[in-house]
Parts: sequence; structure tokens; C-alpha cells
Amino acid sequence: MSICFVFISFAVFYYYYMYGHDDISKRTVIVSSAIALFSLLTAHNLIFNHKKTITESAIFTGTVFLVHGCYLIIIIFYTLLSKPIHSYLDYSPIQIAGFIVPTITSTLWTFGFILMVNQRLNAENGEEQENLRKIFNTSPDAALITRLADGQIVAANLGFLAISGYSRSEIIGNSIRELKIWDDPADQARFTTEIKHSHHCENVESVFQRKDGKSVVGMTSAKILTINDQPHVVSVTRDITEQKHAEEALKESEATYRSILKASPDDITITDLEGRILMVSPAANRMFGYEQGEEVGRQLLDFVVPEDLERARANITLMYHGGHQRPNEYRGIRKDRTVVDIEVNSGLISGVHGQPIKMVFVVRDNTERKQAELEKQALESKNRQLQKAESLGRMAGAIAHHFNNQLQSVLANLELLSGLPKGVDPSKWLTGAKQATERAAEVSRLMLAYLGQASREQEPSFLAELCRGSMSTIQGTLPKRAAVETDFPSPGPVIRANANQIQQVLTNLIANAWEAMGDTRGSIRLSLRTGRAADIPTVHRFPINWQPQGTEYACLEVVDTGGGIAEADIEKLFDPFFSTKFTGRGLGLSVVLGIVQAHGGAVTVASEQGLGSVFRIHFPLCTEAVPTLPERITPTPEPVASGTVLLVDDDEFLLMSTGGVIEMMGFSLLTAKDGVEALEVFRQHKDRICCVITDLTMPRMDGWETLAALRQLEPTLPVILASGYDKAQVMSGAHPVRPSVFLGKPFGLQGLRDALNQALASGRVEP
Repeated sequence: MSICFVFISFAVFYYYYMYGHDDISKRTVIVSSAIALFSLLTAHNLIFNHKKTITESAIFTGTVFLVHGCYLIIIIFYTLLSKPIHSYLDYSPIQIAGFIVPTITSTLWTFGFILMVNQRLNAENGEEQENLRKIFNTSPDAALITRLADGQIVAANLGFLAISGYSRSEIIGNSIRELKIWDDPADQARFTTEIKHSHHCENVESVFQRKDGKSVVGMTSAKILTINDQPHVVSVTRDITEQKHAEEALKESEATYRSILKASPDDITITDLEGRILMVSPAANRMFGYEQGEEVGRQLLDFVVPEDLERARANITLMYHGGHQRPNEYRGIRKDRTVVDIEVNSGLISGVHGQPIKMVFVVRDNTERKQAELEKQALESKNRQLQKAESLGRMAGAIAHHFNNQLQSVLANLELLSGLPKGVDPSKWLTGAKQATERAAEVSRLMLAYLGQASREQEPSFLAELCRGSMSTIQGTLPKRAAVETDFPSPGPVIRANANQIQQVLTNLIANAWEAMGDTRGSIRLSLRTGRAADIPTVHRFPINWQPQGTEYACLEVVDTGGGIAEADIEKLFDPFFSTKFTGRGLGLSVVLGIVQAHGGAVTVASEQGLGSVFRIHFPLCTEAVPTLPERITPTPEPVASGTVLLVDDDEFLLMSTGGVIEMMGFSLLTAKDGVEALEVFRQHKDRICCVITDLTMPRMDGWETLAALRQLEPTLPVILASGYDKAQVMSGAHPVRPSVFLGKPFGLQGLRDALNQALASGRVEP
């Protein structure tokens, strides 16, 4: 009864871990433990408790049970010490052998058992019959004795009762046919025919029906013995249901694996850890031009061009040691020695214990994609050239339009001035010509701002204060239909900025916003905040090649309720003179971008037609302290104009007009057409010349070279450097000497007077 109880306990736990809580590892341990226990008990009984009449067969059979029990103990400890088994595919070779070894041992002990049964049935000793019954019942497999003539069950062991689900009383005396134990009657008929013909059979697989209707796959070995002068069939059946499930899962996995390899458009290559190719998918043959099997055994790196070998080895080493993997691009070599662009993903295949045993590489032919990328780049470059040509054409036409308008105004006023009757005040027409000239100069300054050459005279400032200070001036220019809301924190972020340029940015953005609203009423909202550089969007960000240099940025946001901007127009918003209103509108947004670029920032645009637009200006934050306002300084009186000024310029008309202004101011005048001539004049009149005004761009010797040569002759000579370029652009660079004053063109009388006064009043060269 104790053995029966133990066996039932094992069966309960086994079916619990099969149907209640599916756990292959625990089922393996339970089954192996149960079979090992009964095998060892059986071995002990056979070897130490046998009778003399069955000594040889008992020792042989007991030894088989002993070896089998020891093998199962090895499996038990191996399973307990291994990782959990989630699938039969995770079985190690030792565990897989557990499906094969029992087949061999069952055959051995079946014949030993049959021999003992035969001896025991022919023995007249009751004690030997009892021992045979115990051996019969302690077999872990299903053992059955049936009468050959009618299939009546004479005896069945506990293993048969456990596998079939029947009780002993339900089967003893009944026929196999009546119980319908065979799932397919045709299998039973073939088994009966074979046993009658050969008097034995070995390892016949069949499907049996349990009492509860569930199917069990068994492997049966049988032999005909004569008992009481009648032929009986003694059969032993091993439950191989799990083994069949594992085999089916393995076959399904292999079929899936083969289907993936066959269907994959990419080359899937598996190598050993040394990089020798073990197998490739059919796509590899198409990709590299080899016949099936031709690549096997070769080194994987034989298919990579020599220039990429070192990088490929480094990436494989990185992958092997668990480094971050990403697709790597190489150039592969086909069989015909042509080169193919490939993209490779790689990984490791691990064994049962998690150790790497193979490497897998997925290789994609990138030739067409590379070609498509090149064609796309060429097309994009062509489109950019066309867009650039369109933008330049629009800009050139608009600039010509603006300058022609102003020149027309200058010419008209001069024509009127030349034809004035005597006694008529000419100031009206002179003022008109001057104003037109100043408007033309303003276009030039705005173009420099668009090119990012705005003045870089910047200092740490509270951006909120700069915005608040500009709003009083801006709001006076707005139409009544545009309501402005502001949200400027105090003190707010600090940036390096030029106050006048920040005001110009605000003015242009707000003007753009109220123009977008047309004749309808609407609102413009201005706000200021700080944020991370990583949060600045890359879509519709200008300049397009801008990359943040810091981690924190101030964001000035201008939101309008206008009609929005079409997606196709956003990329052109900052082109000079582009407008959705009409051609040549102006430089407003272009100047905004140039000033922001000069401040190291960027502009992002978000818009949806019918819902308005959002312009965000991002400035890098500054960690420097904001300087305090300097005390008011009493201006020094201007020095009396006296002495001789040397004017150097390669433009004859400028020499004449600017020289006239200098003489009008009370100075004597000397002129030179370039730096070489200026040095000659200076040597001749060194003692008379009090200051030199030189242009920057001249033939033979430019302004910087002229300045350096003059300072060699007279180290303390005041020199004014004049240029139509922006001061920050001109003064940048490592020049050995610096001018006393920079004078930007075009300049008027007051600008020239201030520059001369500053140069002469300093009394020395600026450091």
C-alpha cells in the first residue's frame, strides 16, 4: 500500500504540473524521481531478494533497473541545477537522452521481466510467484498480460492503471476490445497480426485512450508466453506523450526556421565563434553569386572588402562582448569580384547554459538604396540650386527695385535743384535727396543683417526688460484692430544681446503678425520662457543647419490669430523680399533671422491655415552678470578743426565728395588713390598730417595693410578705417594693429565729424 500511495502521490503532482500549473522542469523531476525510485527498489529486490530459481535473470534485470535508476538521478540533479525549462526545445542533450535511454533499458528489462515471468509461471513455488507479482507491479511502465485468443486481461500492473486511468477491478477479466484502449482499431489489428506472426514485437508506437478520453502515445514491446498451456501476450508500454510533443515542437520549429530562411529577402548567415560559415539562407547565394553550399566553411570576413576588414572585426568583437549593436554598413565582395553595398545586423546564439555557441548575421543588399539616396541627394541639390536661383533672382530684382526708386528720388531732386531760379531756397530738394540716400543705405544695412553680419556689440541683458522697453515704441505703430498681450517674467532670462537689434526683431515680428490678420480684428500674444535645447523642434527650424551649442535657451514666442501660413511657404518665409502678399514685400523676417543668427540663436515656426501662426525665437542663456548702468559722463568739448587730413580711397568720386566735406569742416586735405600712394604722400607731408581716413577695400594694398605700414612710419598716428561692411565683421580677426576709429559707410557730415573728433581727441592709438 505504501508503494501504491507513493506512486499515486507522484501521479497527482505530475498531473498538477501538467494541467494545473504547467511546469516542464517540475514534471521532469517528478517523473524522473518516480521512475528512479521504483527502478532502484526493483533493482534492490531483484539483486538482493531473488530466489535461486531465477538468479541469473533476476540479477540481469536488476542491473538494468539499477543503471536506469542512477541515470535518472543524474537527470534529476541536472534539471534542478539548470535554468527553468520553458519549452521542450530548451532540453539539453542529457535531458533529450532521457527519451532514448528508457527505450533501450525498457527493452532489456522487458525481456528480463518476460524471462522471469516465464520462469515464475512455470515454477511451483508460491513464494517465487509472489516475488514475480511484486516485480510486475513495481515496473514504472504499463505492463499487461492478456490471453491471445480473446484479448481477455489476465493481469495489469500499477503503471498500467496510472496511465490508463482504470481501476484493477474495471479491467481484470474484460477484453481489450471492449475497453477500447486503442485509439485506432487499425493499430490494434496490426499489433495483433504482428504478434501472432512473429510471437514478439518491439517499440511499436500507438495512440491509446485513457478512461477520461485523453490520448496517450505509448511505445509497446510484447512477447507471447505460454501460461497454463494457453498462449498469452505479455506487453510493456512506455508513456512517450511528452517525448512526442517535444519532437513535434522541434519539427515545427525547424519547419518555421527553414521557412524563414527560405522566405527572407536578406542573407541570413550562421557561423561558429571563429567566423566560419556553417549555413546561409538562399538569399545569400543570390546576393553574392555562389552556388548552394559553396560558401559553407569559408570565413565570413572573406566576403568584406579589405578596407572594411578592421572595422568589421572591431564590430564583431564588440557584439561578442555584449556591446551596443546597430546596423553596420560595409562593402561586400561577390564571387565575380564586384562590390556590393551591404548593411549587417549581428547577434549571438546561446546554448542551454547561456554560453555563446554561434553567431548570426543578417545581411541586406543596400545597393539600390544607396543608388536611390545618391539620386535623391542629387535631386535635392538640384532643387536647392533652383530655389537658391529663385531666391537670388527675387532678391536681385527687389534690391534693384528699391535702389532704383531711391536713385530716382535722388536724381529728381538734383534735377530740380539744378533748375531752381535764383533766390529760391534749395533745402527742400536737398533734404529729399538726402532722405532717399539714407533709405538706400538702410536697405544695405538690412541686407547685412539678413546675412548674419549685424553688429555683434552685445552685452549681458535681461531679455524681458529689453522687450518691455521696446513695446512702448512698437505699440504706437500698431493699428487699432490689433490687440497685444504680453507675458514677460521679471527679471527673466539673461542673454548676450544688442538692445537695438532685439527691438528690431520684435518690431518686425509684430508687424508680420498684424499684417497676417489682414483687415480683421485679432490679437497678438507675446510671452517669454526658458527651456532645454533638446526640446527645440527640428521641423521648420531656421537656419536649417543650426545646432544648439548650450543646454538652456530663452524662448521669445509671438502668436497671432491670422490666417496661417501654407506648408509650402514656410520654407521660404525668411528669403529676402519673399511675401505671400505680393512680390518684394521687404526684408522684415529676413532681418529677424539674420539678427537671431548673429546672437547664436534660431527661429522655429508653427502654423496651420485658418488658425494663426507661432514664431519662437531661441536665444542661448548667458551666465554673466548684467552690468549696472554707468554714471552720466559730461561730454568733453569738441576740438577745433585744424591740420591736414589724408583721405585714401580708390573711388575718385568719393575722394572728391568726401574731401569737399572735410574741407568744409575746416581741415586741409591731401588725397591718395590707394595705400601705396598714401605712403608716398605721408612721407612727403608727415609733419602736416594730423589724421588719416582710409578705405578698407582697395587694390595693391588694402586698408589693414595701409594701416600697418603707416603705423610703422608713425606709431601714434590717428587712423580712421572706413568700410561699407559691418563693423563686427571688419574688426574680427587677429590684426597686429587696430584703427583709432571705425567709420561705417555711408556716413553723413555728423558721422564724419564725430569720427574725426574721436580720433583727434584720443591723442593716442586705441589698444
